[in-house]
Amino acid sequence: MKKLVGLYTGPEMLIDQPAYFDALKQEIGLTHVTGFSSYKLGDETRAKNPMPPGGEGFAPSRGQDDDGAMRRGIDIAHDMDLKVWVCTSGWHGGGDRYDEMCMKDMHNHPISQVPELRYAREQYSMAYCPSNEKLNEWLRTIFAEVAASYDVDGFDLTHCRYTAPAFLHNLFGCGCPRCASLAAERGYDFEKMRHSVLAFWERIQHLDAREIREAGERGVGLLDLSQWLGVDAGLVQWFEFRAGVITANLKLFKETACEAAGRDIVFGSEFLALLCVAYNGIMEARMTLGETVVVFGLGVVGQLTCQLARWSGARRVGGVPARTAPGGGSCYRCG
Repeated sequence: MKKLVGLYTGPEMLIDQPAYFDALKQEIGLTHVTGFSSYKLGDETRAKNPMPPGGEGFAPSRGQDDDGAMRRGIDIAHDMDLKVWVCTSGWHGGGDRYDEMCMKDMHNHPISQVPELRYAREQYSMAYCPSNEKLNEWLRTIFAEVAASYDVDGFDLTHCRYTAPAFLHNLFGCGCPRCASLAAERGYDFEKMRHSVLAFWERIQHLDAREIREAGERGVGLLDLSQWLGVDAGLVQWFEFRAGVITANLKLFKETACEAAGRDIVFGSEFLALLCVAYNGIMEARMTLGETVVVFGLGVVGQLTCQLARWSGARRVGGVPARTAPGGGSCYRCG
């Protein structure tokens, strides 16, 4: 597989400084540009804007009123033999503006109504309900129109996810009637999951300072914490269901775009959060040049950790699959 080297930019940069991109091709092997989002939507698509009256300007991926720069930038990029990915957004961000569209907790209350929390860095970047039919139809229509109207090679989907766990309440939504109905359609017992989530949340509220300090010192992650506090099948199914909602929507978005374009189009969603997890593991290990490193767990995070360990100067890097690892998702120096 050919190595992909991409740059987040906009069409204006390509128009104004094409020599810069020629230099990047020569110096680092640039192959892709992404960040192009100044597409223009037709009246039929605009009519599907799902936001309440007066809030149309806050709809995700709404585009711009003039696409001249984008079309010119695409032509310049292709003349340079560079692939172009359009950058679009999804459910994460803006949900706090409208309670009726915001994710709900397990009591069907908008998480935007949670009182201000001291360390919840993502509290003001809340997600819309990912089962909102009008919002999803809006996004599907946008992907289809952009794929059919512009000669682009792929989509970079940013924020097509839930709010980050830095706002802990996010992990326990969306529990609205739409999501409950969807869970039943997919064979889940929503009431069982709801009971497990609320029980887990109650146990979290009663952690004392000593237990929290101990968990921090041991580098306990969410799944470790779940086991420590008494995880059950309902909680596991809850996170499985949540992930499945996003996955199913993204799959449908891609199918819609490819069908509209009449060709296969790359769909890439962000994984920066996973890279940050891997990076933090490397930092916690405090490895030095020439050491041997063992990574327990070889999922996406584990494989990223292996690569980062190599780039950080490890002499040898070994990986142990999660099913045989004593502490999945960890990175250790071996001397």
